[in-house]
Amino acid sequence: MQNGIQSFYLSLGEEACFFLQILNIAEKIVGYNIDPLTAAIICKQKRFIYLNLENLKDKDNFLISSHAEILNLITGREWKYEKAGPAYKAKKNEYVINEYSNGTFIHFDSDDFHSLQNSQTVKTGKIVSKRVFRIVR
Repeated sequence: MQNGIQSFYLSLGEEACFFLQILNIAEKIVGYNIDPLTAAIICKQKRFIYLNLENLKDKDNFLISSHAEILNLITGREWKYEKAGPAYKAKKNEYVINEYSNGTFIHFDSDDFHSLQNSQTVKTGKIVSKRVFRIVR
């Protein structure tokens, strides 16, 4: 068991909604549940995300630098990532994560996976962008 595991899972709730959405896409492809702690540590080691395990309140924790590479690693398939406008409609072999903003906070959510129950940012905000992940091969 990792020291600070409870703090780690609390930090997921504060900062990791985008990371969890990416893991959800990966789970759809591989067909099994992915442990967020293991995935985060591996992605940190590969420098796909920033994660300060010594300070889980670091405001930059879960900052993603290599979006598609996370999916490449976990699924064994090649992915492309792009940011699109709020009106974007998904095409075949694409997965879309919505970025919501209520003017104060942002939250990443998708139509079929909600990492945070009853998100106030989703309820009171609007979609300001969409993050598109496309299977290349």
